[in-house]
Amino acid sequence: EIDYKVPEGAKRVPWVDTMVIDATQELPKKLKAKDGVKLETAFMNAAAEATKEAYRRLRVMKIPCTRPNDFYAEMMKTDKQMFKVKQLAAEETRRIKIVEERRKAQAAKKYQKNARTTKLKAKADEKRQTLEDIKKWKDESKKKNGDAGDLEDILDKKGSKGKASKSKKREAADKKFGFGGKKRFSKSNTAESTNDMSDSPWAKKSKGKGKGKGKGKGKGKGK
Repeated sequence: EIDYKVPEGAKRVPWVDTMVIDATQELPKKLKAKDGVKLETAFMNAAAEATKEAYRRLRVMKIPCTRPNDFYAEMMKTDKQMFKVKQLAAEETRRIKIVEERRKAQAAKKYQKNARTTKLKAKADEKRQTLEDIKKWKDESKKKNGDAGDLEDILDKKGSKGKASKSKKREAADKKFGFGGKKRFSKSNTAESTNDMSDSPWAKKSKGKGKGKGKGKGKGKGK
C-alpha cells in the first residue's frame, strides 16, 4: 500500500493525489464466486459509475482529463490474461446455452409424449365405443329379425359427431357461392352418361329426319 502524507495546512490528503472513489452500488447478495459472467458484469457497472463521478470531480476542479485523439493507452492487463477472461466468458455463455437448449428439448419431449398418450387414449375409446355399437346392433338385429337398421348408417352417425360445426359466416358464404365439392374428374364420363344419347345432336337430328320422312312418305302414298 502507498502511504500518502497530509500536506502542511491541510486536514486530509487531497483527492487528486489518490483519486479513490468508493462504489455507490452494492453487489447483489445472490452472486457467488462461481458466477463468473454475472460477477464481471457487476464489477464493470460499478467501475463505470465510479469513472463518471471521477470525471465530474475533475471537471469541477478544472483539471484536464480528456484524452487526446492521438493518445494510445496501454492496457494494465496482458493480452494473455485478457484472452483467458474472454475464453472463460465464452465458455460460461456456451454452458448456459446448452442448459437452456436441454431444458427446452425436455419440455418439448414431455409435451409430445402427453399429446401422443392423449391421442392413443382417444383412439382406444373410439374403438371401444365402436365395438360396443356393433355389439348392440347385433343384439337388436337378433331381437327384431334383422330390422335394426343398416350398420353403416350407425357408424356414419357416430363419425359425424366428431365433425366441427360451421360458423355463420361460412354458412352464408356456402349459401351464396356454394361449398365447393369434388373438383377432380368432375367432368369425366360415367357408364350412364356414355350410354345416354338423349342430349346428343346426332340423336336429335336423326330423330327429326325420320319423323319428317315418315310423314311425307305416308302423305304421298295416301294421295
